[in-house]
Amino acid sequence: MVAHSKSQARYRAIDLLSASGRAKIGSGRATNLHRLAVQLTLDPDVLSLELVESLSVAGRDVEIGMLVAQFKQTAVAYDIVDEREYRDLDSEGMLLIALDLHRIARVEVDADTIQAEPRATNSDRIWGHRGLDVGRSLRADIETALSYQRMSIKELGSAIGLNNAFPVVCSLMCRRALVSDLSMKFGPDALIALRGQCFAAAENRPTEFVKPPVAGAKR
Repeated sequence: MVAHSKSQARYRAIDLLSASGRAKIGSGRATNLHRLAVQLTLDPDVLSLELVESLSVAGRDVEIGMLVAQFKQTAVAYDIVDEREYRDLDSEGMLLIALDLHRIARVEVDADTIQAEPRATNSDRIWGHRGLDVGRSLRADIETALSYQRMSIKELGSAIGLNNAFPVVCSLMCRRALVSDLSMKFGPDALIALRGQCFAAAENRPTEFVKPPVAGAKR
């Protein structure tokens, strides 16, 4: 949930980690907002993810229209510069006041950042299996196999007697049961783990792929 004070608790948002919220993300390819939503959904460090439509400031609703991800100690709003509506000085000022009041940091991102490889392709491949139904028994076998160590997808398949574990792993990643490092090419040799067990990053930071680029750095 987005961090906020009790006196300023009113805001309009859509929970994108719920079943209905994931359905709203759709294929993830419609806009950069959808693409980023998929990537944040798959991120091991994201505790909650909402599309925040507005935040309350002194009884007034301030339009936000940003993805807000909650990390362990920080809430981050992602301002997609390629797709945001024009904001004049007054609306920009109210936006900054609203975010500050609700203790939400803002990070500006663009299409190049969101579509950077290999994370973009990895996320698309995984999200494409989001509709696959994984039975309770199979899921329990996978959780048991990963209880003490992380494995490659190939090794997991061998351990549970599944010829092709890739679609199943992807489906469970979409349901936030399994995680992997998507900054490297994702395939049968990719290491996976139970959520919360491995691949956790440093506390209190947005993920690497959505940090603003350093001025003058090669992209």
